[in-house]
Amino acid sequence: HGPLPLINMAVGIPDGETPKGIINHFSEALCIPENQKYGPFHGKDAFKQAIVNFYQRHYDVELDKEDEVCILYGTKNGLVALPTCVVNPGESVLLPDPGYTDYLAGVMLADAKPLPLKLSPPNYLPNWNTISAKVLEKTKLRS
Repeated sequence: HGPLPLINMAVGIPDGETPKGIINHFSEALCIPENQKYGPFHGKDAFKQAIVNFYQRHYDVELDKEDEVCILYGTKNGLVALPTCVVNPGESVLLPDPGYTDYLAGVMLADAKPLPLKLSPPNYLPNWNTISAKVLEKTKLRS
C-alpha cells in the first residue's frame, strides 16, 4: 500500500438518512400508475421545462428544452456519453489523475486520446500552470 493512505475513487455511497419528506413524497408518487413504468426515453416535457426554469432562475441561462436538456438514467451514463458527443476520434481529453475510473470509458468509446492531468495532495486540484499551452490547445475536453 505504501506510506500514504489509499483514496477511494469508487462510486460515492450516501451515508446519511434520507429526509422523511422525500421518502413520503416518493411513496405517494409510486402509487400513481403513470409512475409505475418506464418514462419517455427523452424525458417528460414538464420535467425538462422545470430544468429550463431552474437554470433561468438560478443562473440567468436560457436553455432550449428540446436541444439542450438531456435526461439521463444516472450520472455514469452522462459521464460515459459526454465524450462521444463532443470529442472526435483522435482528439485529446484531459483526465484527472487520480480520478474516477469511468471517465476513461467514455474517452475510449469516443476513440479519443486520454491525457493524464496530475492532481497533487493535499487538495488534489489541477495546477493549470504546469500544462503546456500546446497541450491545452489540442485538448478538446477537460474532465
